[in-house]
Amino acid sequence: MSETCRVKLHWLTAEDGGRAIPFQGGRYTPTARFAGETDAFSIVLTFGQAKSPGPTTGELRLLNPDLTEFRQRIRRGGVIEIMEGARVVARCVVSEIPEALALS
Repeated sequence: MSETCRVKLHWLTAEDGGRAIPFQGGRYTPTARFAGETDAFSIVLTFGQAKSPGPTTGELRLLNPDLTEFRQRIRRGGVIEIMEGARVVARCVVSEIPEALALS
């Protein structure tokens, strides 16, 4: 999926198991998983200045565009958990998907 999806990131506070300080760069390449699942995949997030715990809008794409089994499961309103190791540091909700993805 070279196509990008629009997402809203919700950074977890340190008290909730997230980072003490949200990622401060504009491009972040963590692992992720669909909410409540265990199979992980790598993503690229591009977003504005992160705020904790407030939401941040941005774009998400798969690092490996050939992961069709994950690409085909991305849906508007879907929740993707952002991981650092085994720890969930943020959740993002897919707000918009490209038309090509919606048709797959």
